[in-house]
Amino acid sequence: MFLRSLNNDQKTLFLGLAYHSANANGVVDAAEKKLIKSFSEELGISEEDYCKLGFEDICNKLVEISNRKELIEISFEILGLMMGDTAYDSAEKAFVIKLFDCFGLSEALLSEMEECLQEYILVYKKIQKITEK
Repeated sequence: MFLRSLNNDQKTLFLGLAYHSANANGVVDAAEKKLIKSFSEELGISEEDYCKLGFEDICNKLVEISNRKELIEISFEILGLMMGDTAYDSAEKAFVIKLFDCFGLSEALLSEMEECLQEYILVYKKIQKITEK
């Protein structure tokens, strides 16, 4: 949704962050793999060319080269990845809180974003049902 506006360095870092986030609970499920593949395609970056730095290094580099709006957009995409499968467990939530802390984003903003994504997921499921008729 927001990724096309990122520069090439941000895109590479984002894809690395997506890999870290998908594995936050130690399980990368099929839905997360599919979403990472679509991120890769949208970004025009081979899945093998993602940033292989550690989580904190990626976050710090993104903070260095991104403005607040870009950090919020990146956070939305990562949160969507985390909430898009059937479970948004405590390990994933802890990962997101750590991400928001690194980005200097508030827990109030996180709550607002979670609520938006929950609504979006419900609408998307309704659309899928309609198209399957």
